[in-house]
Amino acid sequence: MTRKLTLEERREQWASDFDAADRGVMAMLHRRQVFRGIGDVLNASAVKRHPTVDNYLVDTYVAAITLAVRRESDPDTRTTSLARCLQQLMDSPKLITRESFIVRYLESFPETAEDEASRGFQPFAPFGGDVLDQSMLRANLDELRDAGTAVRNFANRFIAHRERLGDAGPPTLTFEEVDRAVNAIAAVAQRFWSLAHPGTMRAQMTPIVDLTYIAMFQQPWVTDNFTLTQRADDHV
Repeated sequence: MTRKLTLEERREQWASDFDAADRGVMAMLHRRQVFRGIGDVLNASAVKRHPTVDNYLVDTYVAAITLAVRRESDPDTRTTSLARCLQQLMDSPKLITRESFIVRYLESFPETAEDEASRGFQPFAPFGGDVLDQSMLRANLDELRDAGTAVRNFANRFIAHRERLGDAGPPTLTFEEVDRAVNAIAAVAQRFWSLAHPGTMRAQMTPIVDLTYIAMFQQPWVTDNFTLTQRADDHV
C-alpha cells in the first residue's frame, strides 16, 4: 500500500515536477534556436539546396517542437507537464502558501527580511492573500492551453497518429503558430519559476546556445574519398 505523502513532501514533489517541466521548456527553446541557426547558415550559403535535406530538417524540427508543445500543455494526471503543475496548484491552492514560500525563501537567503520574502509571493496572490490566487492560476492555465491548441491538435492528429484525411485535405500549421505556442509556454514557465525557487528569478528562458556549432559548416563535409556506409538493412 502506497504511503500518503505529507504536505511538505507534496511541496517537494511539486517543485521537482516543475523543474522537469522547466527543463523540457528550455530544451524546446534550444531546439528552436539551433533550427533557426542552421536555417540562417543555409539561407546565407551559396551552396545549392536539396529538397531531401530541407525536408528532413523541417520534418525533424516540426515533429520535435510540436510534440514538445503537446507535452507541456497536457494536463493529464500521469504527466509532469507544465500544465499539470498548474492544475495541481488549482486543485490544491494551499499546496504552496505565503508562509511556506517565506520559509523556503529564508532557508535559501537567511539574510533577507521576512517582509521582503513575503513580497516575493505577491505575484501569486496579488490581492494580498495567504494562498495562491485562483483567478491568477486559471488565467495562466488558460493561456497555456489556448496557446497550444492548434499545435497540440496537429501533433495529436498527424505526428503522434495518422488521421484519415477528409475532403478538407491535409492540415496546415504555420511556423508563426508554433512560435506563439512556444513563447506562451516559455512565458508561463518563467512566471512560475520563482514560486518553485523562492528568492530567484529567470532573466530569460532561451538557453545561451554555444554558437561554436556553426564552425562545423565552415569545413567541407564531403571529402574526395568519401563513400556512404553500406548497412545490412539499407534495402529492407
